[in-house]
Amino acid sequence: MITEEDKERVRQATDFAALVSETVVLRQRGADFWGCCPFHHEKSPSFHINPSTGLWNCFGCHKGGDVFDYVMARENLEFPDAIRYLADRAGIELSEERGSAARGPKRNRLMEALGEAESFYSTMLLRGRGEGNDAARKYLAGRGFGSAVCRRWNLGFAPGHGRLVAELRGKGFSSQEILAADLALERSGRLVDRFFDRVMFPIHDEQGRPIGFGGRVMGDGKPKYLNTKETAVFHKSKHLFAFDRAKETITARGTAIVVEGYTDVIALHEAGFTNAVAALGTALSLDHVKLLDRFGAKTIICMFDGDAAGQKAAELSVQHLDKTKAEMRCVVLPDNQDPAEFLDAHGSEALVPILRAARPLMQFVFEKKLAGFDLSVPGQRVAALDELAGVLVPLKNSVLLDSYVTQLANRLGLEVASVRRAVMEHPGPAGWGIRPGAAPSSRAEPVVRRGCARPQPGRPVERRPHASARRARTSGLDGDLYRYAQALRRAHRILHVGGLSSRGHGLVNAGHAGGLYASRGRRGCVRGRGVGAAHTVRGASLDGGRHGARREGGLPDGHGRASLAQAPGALH
Repeated sequence: MITEEDKERVRQATDFAALVSETVVLRQRGADFWGCCPFHHEKSPSFHINPSTGLWNCFGCHKGGDVFDYVMARENLEFPDAIRYLADRAGIELSEERGSAARGPKRNRLMEALGEAESFYSTMLLRGRGEGNDAARKYLAGRGFGSAVCRRWNLGFAPGHGRLVAELRGKGFSSQEILAADLALERSGRLVDRFFDRVMFPIHDEQGRPIGFGGRVMGDGKPKYLNTKETAVFHKSKHLFAFDRAKETITARGTAIVVEGYTDVIALHEAGFTNAVAALGTALSLDHVKLLDRFGAKTIICMFDGDAAGQKAAELSVQHLDKTKAEMRCVVLPDNQDPAEFLDAHGSEALVPILRAARPLMQFVFEKKLAGFDLSVPGQRVAALDELAGVLVPLKNSVLLDSYVTQLANRLGLEVASVRRAVMEHPGPAGWGIRPGAAPSSRAEPVVRRGCARPQPGRPVERRPHASARRARTSGLDGDLYRYAQALRRAHRILHVGGLSSRGHGLVNAGHAGGLYASRGRRGCVRGRGVGAAHTVRGASLDGGRHGARREGGLPDGHGRASLAQAPGALH
């Protein structure tokens, strides 16, 4: 629990002017500081703060309050979390943290240990001697990072052999603190360095404090990148590499560039694109998007690599489209170059028009996905629908879905209702379903309850859909495509369509008087119990709009597909 004493300690330790200056350009007028309000758009400053009283007010949007109200509005936090945010920023230990000290070392001590590790790695790179040190310098020089760049970004080299552990112990850090910061591993009762023979990229929080590292191997070792694991101070889904350096430009320009690698970010910053950041070994998360949103990013440009991993990252980013006020766009550089390679080959001026031409994220994903299909082939249109329906699954309940479904329907030449239905019924990536050539499901087949049919033991019963739903599913070309897509995903699963049950294997005995089973192959009717004895066969039409045959005595035996054609109104 946060006490009033904690609250006042945090208030007194916070430099209000410095806090606001992180995102607002302030100019002093007497005792007050004035700037453009961060909470609404304006050209003339109407937002002012008084550092002596710790109060702020905007004459434009009429918002105001104290330092905690400001943090709550800027960071979208509740009151207790606003206090924790400022306490963390000021390095103050709250009473609730003291009560949990038994669970592990203090956060401040972890950050101090990480800071010492950053200095050690940097010294090893710039001044260290040895084969590994030389290789690290050569690698970075090959990326265009000379000693000046390495100093500005505190790049380093991890020699391993327990040298960092010895350094930290000499600085007074305990084994528990070193392990909690993920700077070492415990093996056979002793500590060994976590990072060994790697180029080191320090990771900072938005206030510039060290929270972790990314280490890149210089040879062919695996993994290529090794990052700090989740700790009390480091959460890769919440932090962005170089955000502490990029946040001011992001706020000023309203645009953020998100790339995949550490070296890409550094190359972009050195070329003047100081609003670039990178996700930390993971896809862009909702916390990443909200962080950029809070700092005024009106446009987020995702600059992913042109390989399969980059395409997958773009697809995963789609789920955040309706959760941010920023417009999400995407761009891939020519010849599948990464930003560092492109800048080295073409220079910074060539990148500007490419960034301006960035396409909306969903349009980019649609184009990349559809490029792999020949949409003149019906089966490939079905496969394309199935692929892109899975991409849209996270937006099932979004107000944006109608727009994207319409775009996809236009590209595929299908009805909007058919595409929407495919999205709503798609299980999503986790349950993608059975593809052509995949092994059949080993699950028991559901049996459809019709008339006097009795459920078979050990097999679940599936209820028959409403007639209007059956008709909608089987109207025209879209109905054929839909039925084929359903067959791909469900294989053995039985689905009623206009009185017939669609199954993965031809026409087989339904086991009762009125029952026929149909498939996309429709290889004919195999006579079985009850088929030939049917007095009235209704629903023999697959389009659901005709009642089908009303022929006394059932269908002729052994005629297969032709027998359906002879039935008045039958369409197969």
